[in-house]
Amino acid sequence: MKTLTLPDRGSTATRHAQRWRLAPWAAAAATLVFSGCALRALEPGASIASTRERLGQPVVEHGTPDGGRRLLYPMGLQTYALEFDARGSLLRSENVLDEAHFARITPGQSREEVRRQLGLPSRVWGVRYRNQTVWSYSFDDLFCRQFHVGLTPEGAVDDTSFGPDPRCEERRFFPD
Repeated sequence: MKTLTLPDRGSTATRHAQRWRLAPWAAAAATLVFSGCALRALEPGASIASTRERLGQPVVEHGTPDGGRRLLYPMGLQTYALEFDARGSLLRSENVLDEAHFARITPGQSREEVRRQLGLPSRVWGVRYRNQTVWSYSFDDLFCRQFHVGLTPEGAVDDTSFGPDPRCEERRFFPD
C-alpha cells in the first residue's frame, strides 16, 4: 500500500494572509471588468447626461477650444478621456495613461495642464533635495512601471521619468 503525501499548505493563518494579499487585485479586476462594460456600452453620439448617469461624476472636467467638454474617468490602471462636441454628443474616448500621452508632458507645462491631460495622480510625494512635488501615475504596463511628473514649487513641470511601481514589488525580505 502506497502512502499519499500531501504538500504542506502552511498554517491556517498563512493561508488566510495569502488570501488577503490577493483581495486588492481581485477588487481591481472587478472594477476594470464592470467599468469597462459601462464604457463599451457608450456609443459615439451618447449625451453627457447619459454618460454621467452611467459612469457618475468625472474626476476632471474641462472645456475644449471648440466649445465641447472633456471628461476624465479613472478605471483601475487606466484613465479614460471622453470628448464631447459643443452639442454634448460623445465624439471619442481613449485611455490617456500610456506612453504616447506621457510623451506630451513637457517641462514648463503647468500642474493644471498635466491634470487636464492625465487626470489625478495615483500618488503624490515630495523630493526634498530637488524641492519638487512628484505626481506618480500607475498604468497598465508589462514592466510594472509608474510615470512620474516632477513639479516645481510654482507648479510647473520640471522633469518626467519612469520608475518601478510599488504595487508590484515582492516581499523579498520578510517571507511568510
